[in-house]
Amino acid sequence: MKTKLRDQPFLVDQGVSIWPPVWLRTGGSESAIAVGEVGRLREVRTHDAISSKCFLSIEYAGATFVGRLFFESTAACQELAHLLKQHCGEPLTSIGDLELDLSTDTMLSSAA
Repeated sequence: MKTKLRDQPFLVDQGVSIWPPVWLRTGGSESAIAVGEVGRLREVRTHDAISSKCFLSIEYAGATFVGRLFFESTAACQELAHLLKQHCGEPLTSIGDLELDLSTDTMLSSAA
């Protein structure tokens, strides 16, 4: 069954959605505030030492922001990071609209 990325059950922690992440401004306009699915995805990073976390960088309102997604499953984190990297440069609203199939192995399979 296909479900939009923003509605995926593996993107919920203790009943609260972790998509989109909370954004922290890292540069640019000091008056810019990012909340929700705003801006364009610039970069997606993972790190071997913290393989269950994925860091996203966005551009919005003349500023750059970073957000973190945390997963119980390292495989789901890595697969989502791989998927998101394919959508760098796109608006977060479009990324949230991606239709995905759930996979029993990694909780995530491919985007359509």
